[in-house]
Amino acid sequence: MSPEALVGLALQALLLCFYLTLPALAAILLAALLTGIFQATTQLQDPAIGFVPKLLGGGLALYLFGPWMLAVASQFLQQLWPQMASLGG
Repeated sequence: MSPEALVGLALQALLLCFYLTLPALAAILLAALLTGIFQATTQLQDPAIGFVPKLLGGGLALYLFGPWMLAVASQFLQQLWPQMASLGG
């Protein structure tokens, strides 16, 4: 396999990692933002108030987007599997 093809494959893998983590990270960021606003307005600074919504948001995002994430990852691996023999040298 040529170096250009290998770099293209690495780029696809990195973009796949970005796309797969984006839903969970966005949900956690939104939960953290809303929790921060709530804590700032009520002046409650308990660490559990900040942790639990982020945990629930990340879990909910994985529950909702999990099938899509699995489908995208398996599609990438199905495309990659026939090329495995040529990757070694």
